Amino acid sequence: MGGVVLGSQKFIMDKIHILIRQTGPSMSPFNAWVLLKSLETLAVRVRRQTDSAATVAVALAEHPKISAADLSGPADHPQAAVVQKQMRGGSTLVAFEVKGGKKAAFRFQDALKLIRISNNLGDAKSLITHPATTTHQRLTPPATRRDRRHRWIGAAVGRPRTSRRYRRRRARRP
Repeated sequence: MGGVVLGSQKFIMDKIHILIRQTGPSMSPFNAWVLLKSLETLAVRVRRQTDSAATVAVALAEHPKISAADLSGPADHPQAAVVQKQMRGGSTLVAFEVKGGKKAAFRFQDALKLIRISNNLGDAKSLITHPATTTHQRLTPPATRRDRRHRWIGAAVGRPRTSRRYRRRRARRP
């Protein structure tokens, strides 16, 4: 595991530097080498994941049991300008609404063979979660969305290839 600590010099010196000196958290040379090697191909992997996420979003939007699919990145998305300002491509995350409520959303997740159910999204593997019962369970949604929140599912699309049929459809979208 590797990471970066960002903050003011005062914060780093007052809080982080002391922790590092007292606990010695450093990765092994081998793990550092593996991390550096993986960064060399990060852009390629993320590009593949964003392309796959767009393909999955198109497939979901066309499915009769899905009432809505949302992928930030396409030009018609309400926050497309923000996405273009912050990212080079689209997102690897797809949110979608399953018709039939919470039970239907759970049935959908349970029926998946290649995508794992997880409490959080953030991996090179494809993962799926039901935010209303995991990451967002303690949040109180606005009253207007309360009845809809259990139908939404979030998916992080990993590296697996997607069907050519849907890639062609995604390519034709404006």
